[in-house]
Amino acid sequence: MHSFIIKTLEELVPEKTAIKKFRDDGDFFFVRGKDKKILVLNPTAREIYDLCDGRIVGEIVKVMCLNYPDIDREKMALDVLRFLRSMESSQLVVLK
Repeated sequence: MHSFIIKTLEELVPEKTAIKKFRDDGDFFFVRGKDKKILVLNPTAREIYDLCDGRIVGEIVKVMCLNYPDIDREKMALDVLRFLRSMESSQLVVLK
């Protein structure tokens, strides 16, 4: 089941939305829209977010697997997809 989900979604391109981004003491965070909700990214999430530069999800997973060789590719793909879906529900990226 997971491989079907991964195969289906790995060709999508995550596009960053226009939102205020800030860096402070090494932290990276967003202030979202009218509700002024603050979202903070941990270093790994920031890595994935930074890779949303026109690459397809499959390429992002490949880079993350190179950066973290001890993690199984399927687990990495699921983690990346979960993060991107979370960012999409927070209106920080759009999967196209």
